[in-house]
Formats: sequence, C-alpha cells, structure tokens
Amino acid sequence: MKKTEDFHYQQVMFRAACIRKERMITMEEAIHLAEKVEALFDCMLSGEAYFSYIRQDGETEHTRGTLVNYQKVFKRPCVSYPENVFMLYYDLNAERWRTFHVAFLL
Repeated sequence: MKKTEDFHYQQVMFRAACIRKERMITMEEAIHLAEKVEALFDCMLSGEAYFSYIRQDGETEHTRGTLVNYQKVFKRPCVSYPENVFMLYYDLNAERWRTFHVAFLL
C-alpha cells in the first residue's frame, strides 16, 4: 500500500469510528458513509456537488454546495479532518456558508 493510500485508509477508518459514535450503524455502513464524505469533500474542493442530508429537525435537505472559494474567504487552506463531525460548505442555493453533520449524509 502506498503512503497516500495508507493515509486515506487511516482517515476513512477514523472518520467511520467518529460516525459510529453518533449513529447506531455497523462499521461497514460507517466506512461506506466515511468514504462518501471524503468523496463529497474532494468534489466540492474542485467544483460543486449535489447532495442530501438529514437536518437536525429530521427533514431532508437537498442542496448544491462548493468549497472552491474557501481559502479566499477564510484565508487558510481547506482541510478535511476526520474528527470533524460537521462539514462546512457554501450553499449555492441559499448563497451562504452552512454546515451539516456528516453522520447524516444521505
């Protein structure tokens, strides 16, 4: 396994463990969800993505988000830390920065 693949594997496993703390799901489901979160982050870094998640009120939010201007706005690089249970994104529909709980990505 290459160093970057090993690092990615470690990130996914750590994020999956954090997700399992929030939801009663199997480790396999948590790993699948963690991989979806990483893919969404990568997609939003380079463009925009359509995605859905369950809001705190239980309703489903369908949105279009991006992270393209993150560094310009916040004056620091955009980094995905696996221990972060919330993901910040720019909501292109609402035209503002928002967050969602990664354990509830659909």
